Amino acid sequence: MTVTALTEPDAEHMVTGLFVEPDSSVRVLLTDEQAEQLGLPAGVGYTVRGTLEDLTGSAVERLGSRPMAVPARWLHPLPDDSGSEP
Repeated sequence: MTVTALTEPDAEHMVTGLFVEPDSSVRVLLTDEQAEQLGLPAGVGYTVRGTLEDLTGSAVERLGSRPMAVPARWLHPLPDDSGSEP
C-alpha cells in the first residue's frame, strides 16, 4: 500500500487497499438449464463451490484479491532509490 498524504497527520487514519494472493477456490452460478440437467428444479438458484484442479488433481492457482483496511501507523516507509530510509 502507498500513502501519499494524510489530511490530519496526528489523527488515526485507516488505509484501504487490495490484498492479492494465489487462490484455487472457485464459485460457479448454475443457470436454470444446468440445474435442470442435474435434476434440480429451475428458478431456485444454485451455486457450486470447490477447488479448481487440472486433470492430474493438482490445484490450479489464480490470483485473487480481497479488500482490506489497516491503520496507517502499521505501514513503514520504503527506502528511496539510494537504499536509505526517507
